[in-house]
Amino acid sequence: MLIIGEKINILNRLVYEAISSKEMSVITSIALLQVEAGADALDVNLGPEITRREEIMQEVVTAIQQYVDVPLCLNGSPEMIEAGLRVHRGRAIINGITGDRKRMERLASLARKYNAMIVGMTIPEKGYAEDVEEKCSIAIEIIEQGKACGISPSDIFLDPI
Repeated sequence: MLIIGEKINILNRLVYEAISSKEMSVITSIALLQVEAGADALDVNLGPEITRREEIMQEVVTAIQQYVDVPLCLNGSPEMIEAGLRVHRGRAIINGITGDRKRMERLASLARKYNAMIVGMTIPEKGYAEDVEEKCSIAIEIIEQGKACGISPSDIFLDPI
């Protein structure tokens, strides 16, 4: 099991204000608190609404990695994720792979290119899984697609969201 801290999210008012004012010390403080509380990795989700998305993702990744030494779990558009992967030290984690085949293929290619691990969420292409059996079916599909794209099953984490 991997514990991922999820407080570095644009929906968190403190993060939103820190991004808006370019105050990275707030974000690094949130990162430190999560690691001190036992997080094995930190999710970085800056959302689609911000401007200069790729540049800000790089600034946030760089700032956080000056203070903590855990993998960052990058979440967002493929372009934002790749921007973060370019500056991430060590192995990153790509978050947000679902039953959507196009997104899986795009993010799997980034995982291969940057030697990143992935988080697969048991969400179908549209809507939500109706029961445990559907979630298990999606999990198997994510693992199989990951293997077909050259990703080792040991580099795939499953989120049964």
